[in-house]
Amino acid sequence: MAIITISGQYGSRGSEIAKETANLLGFDLIDRDLLATAAQRTGIDIERWDQKDMKVDTVKDRLSIILETFLSRSGAAYLGDPYLSGEPLISRTYAQQSDEPQNEEQRLDDTKFLEITKNIIEELASQPNLVIVGRGSSYILEDHPRVLHVLITAPEKNRVLWAMQNDGLSEQEAVKVVQEREKFRRAFIKKFFRADALDPGWFDIVLQTHRLSNVQYAAVISEAARSLDARVVGGA
Repeated sequence: MAIITISGQYGSRGSEIAKETANLLGFDLIDRDLLATAAQRTGIDIERWDQKDMKVDTVKDRLSIILETFLSRSGAAYLGDPYLSGEPLISRTYAQQSDEPQNEEQRLDDTKFLEITKNIIEELASQPNLVIVGRGSSYILEDHPRVLHVLITAPEKNRVLWAMQNDGLSEQEAVKVVQEREKFRRAFIKKFFRADALDPGWFDIVLQTHRLSNVQYAAVISEAARSLDARVVGGA
């Protein structure tokens, strides 16, 4: 079955719609928090996953195996690699990674960040039935034939209202957070992928989510994913 990447503006309900889409299709949902949690569980001998006490029965287990496989293939030693230990590199926010490098050390850090992120997302793309939220996945998997790319947007006033309701912010605080989050997101995409985060040319579907319900938007995405998968499998 097709893989779905979902990129979205803060407050546009992208994460909520991604969750509804995953539930509707019976897919696993992969977001930044889950990737970070799975990364913290690596460092386990991969052969132990075959033992009875290491059953693979959750998406977190699957992710841990994928990340462990990546580490094994790359020759990276998890416990000795500052990019993959402590706070995992893939858990960094757009704000933490949006600034342009000012020296060679920062440039190398960015290169390592992009290399690891690409490798992990591409490793994930070898698995079926996933909804991947953010992490540059839409750009990394641009040419993957069975990946449906979705952009979620909403007018700023709706995103501000969402932030007020969901994060308990005042209107003034919400306006600031919405604008800053979007600035960092667009800077991150421009820096690492040389793209405009709102350019529709990178996406198969662009949804402006201020009129319908999350379930209704999820239904649109799900139907498109099924159609893409049927077309690829059928060779049409």
